[in-house]
Amino acid sequence: MAKRKQNRHSGITKDKNGQYRYTYRDEYGKVRTKYFSGTPAGFKEALKFKSEIQYNKEHGISVTPEFLNPDDYDAKVTVSDIMQDWVDHKKLMGNKLRWVEEWISVYNERVAPIIGHIDPNNLTYKKLTRMAAELWSKNSGATRNRYMGYLKSAFNLAITNNHLDENPLKEWKKVKEKKRRPGLKLEDLKKLKIYAKPHVAWAIEVMWNVPVRPGVDLFGLTFKENVDYDRQGIHAYHNKVDQSVFIQCSQDFLTEVYQYQLVNKTGYLIEYRGKPVKRISKSLKYAADKNGININCMYDIRHLWITTMLDLHVDLGTIAYMAGTSPEMIHRNYYEHLNTQATAVNSLPSLSDKKKTRVINLHKPK
Repeated sequence: MAKRKQNRHSGITKDKNGQYRYTYRDEYGKVRTKYFSGTPAGFKEALKFKSEIQYNKEHGISVTPEFLNPDDYDAKVTVSDIMQDWVDHKKLMGNKLRWVEEWISVYNERVAPIIGHIDPNNLTYKKLTRMAAELWSKNSGATRNRYMGYLKSAFNLAITNNHLDENPLKEWKKVKEKKRRPGLKLEDLKKLKIYAKPHVAWAIEVMWNVPVRPGVDLFGLTFKENVDYDRQGIHAYHNKVDQSVFIQCSQDFLTEVYQYQLVNKTGYLIEYRGKPVKRISKSLKYAADKNGININCMYDIRHLWITTMLDLHVDLGTIAYMAGTSPEMIHRNYYEHLNTQATAVNSLPSLSDKKKTRVINLHKPK
């Protein structure tokens, strides 16, 4: 009988995010996973990495990440144990499960295969930063800050529970995040609403009238708990600042809300095929890219709403209340829309005898 030929691609799979990954066991029997981009080039990298692992195993060369050693695995309490304690603590404190579940998924897929079985007291700042560089070097600064912050917080709780002597990330600080300037314009948003799928278009309409943050604040809105036809508005909750607000809405929008409620199956304002919606980022980006519209995420709609209100000279306190933020944050991040510079320039005494010309409302002569 002919010997069956081994598939050289075995062990290389694609995850739910479209990335290639190669899973193998190191010399201590621990499962390791290496991730690559979902492009053809990423697949070639995965094949090359797999060949290197197989070569090292055949020649007795360690395939354990070099920042780890056998002693790290001799643990009564592991990193996964303290991470479970931290997750349970967050749930007990009433934190929304959405972001906790996201982190659990990232931890189980990426972090646990590397340090999950390790004694946390054997971890060092150098080991963790090298692991982070390997796992998240291609992620945004905001994402890296978030993940490292979760780890640091879990280690602090472990110290409180007497499972850890010292936080290996005590010296770690968030890296400065590069500010991104959204390029979305009102005309583009109107165009996007026309070409997007119906549930995406409706989500855009809801967010434009109820300026909560995308995520649980938006997709958690229900007809029963949040819609108030008598007062003509929506009761909303801003989780980030722990603030309940009442947002008055136009009669036209509330009429649309009522029409959607008549055919709704889930009770949530935004649903898709009879099920609640958790995110629409992919559908939004697809519609935007297909029609040449510059939008990166739902947060761009929120930014556009704030800048539009500022350009319309709506009271700063009203904007902050409705959007669940503070006047100070608006001053800091949307300064160019406050028209305060024009006021300053118009108030500045002139050093010449010529009559001063106002810098606002200037038009070219016809």
